[in-house]
Amino acid sequence: MTEPTKKPPRDNPLMEAALAYAKLGYTVFPCYPRTKKPRIRGGKGFKGATTNPEKIREWWGIDAQSNIGLVPGSAGHIVIDVDGEEGRANAERLGLLPLTTRAVVTGRGLHLYFVHPGGKIGNDKLGVGLDIRADSGYVMVPPSIHPRGGEYAWVDESAPILPLPQHIA
Repeated sequence: MTEPTKKPPRDNPLMEAALAYAKLGYTVFPCYPRTKKPRIRGGKGFKGATTNPEKIREWWGIDAQSNIGLVPGSAGHIVIDVDGEEGRANAERLGLLPLTTRAVVTGRGLHLYFVHPGGKIGNDKLGVGLDIRADSGYVMVPPSIHPRGGEYAWVDESAPILPLPQHIA
């Protein structure tokens, strides 16, 4: 990035969360506040994501309000993004809801976390309102702010991350 490096504030919940995700093995990167648009310059986008704490502190030192983008596949997970009523209905039809896997409430629905089944998984659609994110995509994570307002929030942060159902894999 070409912006000057600023010293991060001591109380920076987004930076602290980004550091915690990185410590768990997830690669993270900043997005402009209240957006899903990557803030990394040079056209890297989510491909510039890292677990490097120094880089994360530098990024959130530039803008403490940056949302957190996370690449699920980097830590062995796949996320199914459930958007709107159609997405919820399709997720129920496919047996994805109700499930007790770890989930995040988003501005439009849910992100359901599953164990990555292996191989390389790109962005794909399971149906209307159901998108897959793993190795070739990213999701916003708590405590980021959705573009429509509202904070991304864990449904139950202690819930297990279940294996991806066989009929979906």
